[in-house]
Amino acid sequence: MYKTKLLLVLIISLLLTGCGAEKYKKIESQKAQIIVVNLLESSLSFFDQETKEELARWTMPYTFTGALLLPDNKTLLLYGKQLKRIYLYDITTGTEIDRWKTGKGIVNVQISNDNSRLFLANQENDKIQVRTVAGEKLAEVSVGADPLTILESKKRNQLFAINFDAPEITVIDSKSYVKTKVIHAKPASVGAVLIEPYDELWTGGHGVGLKAENAVTVYSLDSGEIKQEIEAPIMPVDLGKWGDYVFVVSHGSNQLRKVDIHTKEVISTKEIGANPFKISIINNLIYIASYDSNEIIEVDPNTMEIVDTIKAGKGPFQILYKEEV
Repeated sequence: MYKTKLLLVLIISLLLTGCGAEKYKKIESQKAQIIVVNLLESSLSFFDQETKEELARWTMPYTFTGALLLPDNKTLLLYGKQLKRIYLYDITTGTEIDRWKTGKGIVNVQISNDNSRLFLANQENDKIQVRTVAGEKLAEVSVGADPLTILESKKRNQLFAINFDAPEITVIDSKSYVKTKVIHAKPASVGAVLIEPYDELWTGGHGVGLKAENAVTVYSLDSGEIKQEIEAPIMPVDLGKWGDYVFVVSHGSNQLRKVDIHTKEVISTKEIGANPFKISIINNLIYIASYDSNEIIEVDPNTMEIVDTIKAGKGPFQILYKEEV
């Protein structure tokens, strides 16, 4: 009787495990790929970068808001503000391989410059969490309200947390994890790049209430003062650096701008997409997530001309890159 009950328990356990283990189409291609997070349908689209063929689309059973491909070039990490865990998948097998308990609030995950650590922005407790790439928690640092954008300086050994609901940028020592300074910033700052040769931090912004942000703000990393404002209407929400230029996407005006990092002059402006949110610069091409037209738009950074358009899922929001192996 005891053995029969034990056998039933084991069978039920195996059935439950099998039902819960979602399996997705494995990504067999060894070529370079573009991975797109589609917010409105909670899915991931995998594209061959050269042919633009959609290799697979994974629709997840939960609402996630961001992803990160780990340095092994196959482990994909998914997170979301309302999720209590981070989910990890092996894209070569299409299976979930791990879950990390983090609690709710994770809105951004960035990898360190040396690929050994992860920096997590948690808006539930207003902290930056530091973990190894294996998931072990190393530290937590309290910052301002609703941290969102995270950058690490290669030159200064500093981590910058831009807090969306607090008009401030928290500066953290990236080795000791000690908070060293707070820079006064514009409200609702979002999107940023570090210009290391000039010791500058450039930020975009959404604006507050009915007042939209219309400029990229250049901060001195030494003094914390605003050095300059570069006109970029309306709502410059993401920035990307390429060579001697910074590219800025403004989702309120559907525009892409090319700015010279030395002169701070806008070299070129192009209308692009419908409600563009994110910009990624991959292999000397600009990729823009056009949220309302469900497209990824490729732009030549030299000419600012559209090279190609990729049809994505509903609400493309983030673009990742998987290297060729």
